[in-house]
Amino acid sequence: MSASTPALFEEAADRFAVFKYDVFVLLEHLTKKMQRRRWDAREIRASWTKWAADVRAGRRPALLNMYLHVPFCTRRCTYCMHFSRALRSENELESYLGFLLDQARFFAPTLDAVAVSNMMVGGGTPSLLSTAQLGRLFDTLNSSFRFDEDGERSFEANPASLNEEKLVALRAGGINRLSLGVQSMNADVLGGVGRGGQESERVRALVRAARAVGFSRGVNVDLILGLVGEDADGFLDSFAAAAEAEPDTIFVSALRPIPAYVRRHYNGDGAAAAAHMERAAQAAESCVESARRLGYRVVGTPGQEWVFSKDSLGPVLGREDKKYLAEQTSVPFSLLGLGWNAHSRVRGERTYFQRDPFAGSFDPAARTYEGAWIDERDEMLKSLFAALRNDAPLLWGDFLAWFGRDARDEFGPALEALSARGFLRMETDVLRPTSKDARSILLCALELAGRPAVESMHETLFAGTAADSAATPERPTENLELNVGLACNNRCLFCMSGDARAPERRWLPAEAAREELRRFRDLGCTSVGFLGGEPTAYPHIVEAVGWAKELGYRRVALCTNGMKLSDETFVDALLGAGATRFTISLHSRLPEVEDALTGVPGNFARKLKGLKTLLARKAAGRLPDNVSLNPVLNRRTYLDMTDYIEFFRDLGVDDIRFNYIWPQARVTGDKSMIPSYREAMPKIARAVLLNERHWKMTISFGGVPPCMLRWTGLNMSARAAAHFAERYFDESGVDLSTRVSANGDRFDWRERKRDRMKTHAPACFACLWYERCDGVWKTYGDMWGLDEMVPVEAA
Repeated sequence: MSASTPALFEEAADRFAVFKYDVFVLLEHLTKKMQRRRWDAREIRASWTKWAADVRAGRRPALLNMYLHVPFCTRRCTYCMHFSRALRSENELESYLGFLLDQARFFAPTLDAVAVSNMMVGGGTPSLLSTAQLGRLFDTLNSSFRFDEDGERSFEANPASLNEEKLVALRAGGINRLSLGVQSMNADVLGGVGRGGQESERVRALVRAARAVGFSRGVNVDLILGLVGEDADGFLDSFAAAAEAEPDTIFVSALRPIPAYVRRHYNGDGAAAAAHMERAAQAAESCVESARRLGYRVVGTPGQEWVFSKDSLGPVLGREDKKYLAEQTSVPFSLLGLGWNAHSRVRGERTYFQRDPFAGSFDPAARTYEGAWIDERDEMLKSLFAALRNDAPLLWGDFLAWFGRDARDEFGPALEALSARGFLRMETDVLRPTSKDARSILLCALELAGRPAVESMHETLFAGTAADSAATPERPTENLELNVGLACNNRCLFCMSGDARAPERRWLPAEAAREELRRFRDLGCTSVGFLGGEPTAYPHIVEAVGWAKELGYRRVALCTNGMKLSDETFVDALLGAGATRFTISLHSRLPEVEDALTGVPGNFARKLKGLKTLLARKAAGRLPDNVSLNPVLNRRTYLDMTDYIEFFRDLGVDDIRFNYIWPQARVTGDKSMIPSYREAMPKIARAVLLNERHWKMTISFGGVPPCMLRWTGLNMSARAAAHFAERYFDESGVDLSTRVSANGDRFDWRERKRDRMKTHAPACFACLWYERCDGVWKTYGDMWGLDEMVPVEAA
């Protein structure tokens, strides 16, 4: 990279500012150059075994924290930026608890010689657990792990799902700090962000009851500054109402608006959201003054967070050696995370989290953990980054005690450069950050990380379209979708790539294709799908399939219109090169309909011949995976759906994914091609029922929100509807890929669809499926409106 080092850092800081990433997200991207890996629980346990042995031998400090994640809520608040989803049934919660306890029992024997310093149970909404379930949880934890008596054991709760009986169970289980997610004392404000069922008097009663039960580390109330519908004066009223109950601490955090929140409440206008936040922030100074009048004092102000404490808690919170669980602290520690998406850190060795969706049971052999290798330098950076973010002084002596090295020796040139530029002060005993704004803090962090790490981050993070936060493999992927060019030998009416004659329909250069395959294989990808246009028309397709095979991709798929597969020699060349799966876009069983939709006379006959060739190769054991169909469901085909399925089932097809037509290009606004969901759902439901009873095939429907089941005309129970939605319409596990276009853009296709091309109705934010449903195409909403979308409630 030819840019000077300062220019390189300036560019990286600007791009992170565009993405609204903070310094700890930067740390994740710098950690081992994003070389993410997949592990199973046995491999993870081996790291903990090594760590525990080092602790016993005195080679590692014994600071171990624990975090348990309960990801369920009754509904998701519109502002929520944490990993959670709406609970579907009590059975799901019971099943998850069993999974969590099995996971705890699996790791506990490895750590029996080490006391857990601090523990937090968070979510989601952990207080959804019943009293009996809480008892089982803490019985297992207390019998499996040792806990430091002086440490903090904290539990997050929603007042709407907490009662006095649960308070007693929490205290009996060893919890010594209770944190109530109140967020606002204004019921109208809470209702506006999807958080109902919380009355202010109930909150005050719970705080008093909790204090009576006796949580030695205190009872905390969380409030959010900047919620839509609550201005500065409204927030101050809310703060005063919360303080009336006299919780031991009040934790105030400024809202960090996520894209979905901005879309929902500000019609996507980020400037309007920022303006409201700026006005609400005027409450901060007045809040400090009000808190003091109410008997609270400020004990910490990291970033956009304020902690107010009652003097009565001083003997605990005021201690210099206070123990607590906080991820973004300079003190290095190891963290054992239990539960779906809980993050963990084996100090100096690896950081990881459980990525895959909760599947109902804990399987130690499943490679469901994702993470990266780290070392002590990464830990040092984390400590320095935390000092920068929290605007907190860092004692040189503390750093030396933690790492056995002087920070000035390890990072001397960078520290001196930052000091000369006024970003920090290097005093005799302490390092004092002076940068307050996010961009300056990022620049400091980049300087400390060093040019080689930042250059590598540029290669992995900023290649492609910098203006699109989804246009990076930010979340490591196991599947690459490589678009080799938009040229095509069909002229489909509903082509997703637009006008077939457009000049951008060029091919991806062969060397570029090979480099992308190599790059994503190095990142851990094991699956690649070749897309177009039409990938079989790509001049280098056989070679590209061979490159993928040579690089070690286990799944090599082609998504094709099937026209060239009528050539058996060509099919055999692809199979010989390493192709393992084919998906054919064959839209109708009727030749005249297929040919009209694709714009090529005789197309049906060619496609059918190719399909039969592939099925024959599969029967002979030459196609390792499968051949599936990928028809576009439109007005000319949906009435014939069941006959279509039976026709191809009789040929040997067992996998069909229907995709509801996207109103774009030549069919934008064309109701002669695009039926409403209300029209199509009875036919879709008939196909689903026939498959349940007779066909037993793999059938799914893309682009059909689960809420459309209400238009089937069937009188089905909520449980039956949930089953059909899970099996046939859930797209949360589909398109979780990084897609590379022919012009080099890298992006997450599902995120791009959701953020740019699809929309939700206002009612959707109360839906059980909201986080897993992309909504409908914006152009569909322009045609048919959004009234068909009605929230799905838990079974």
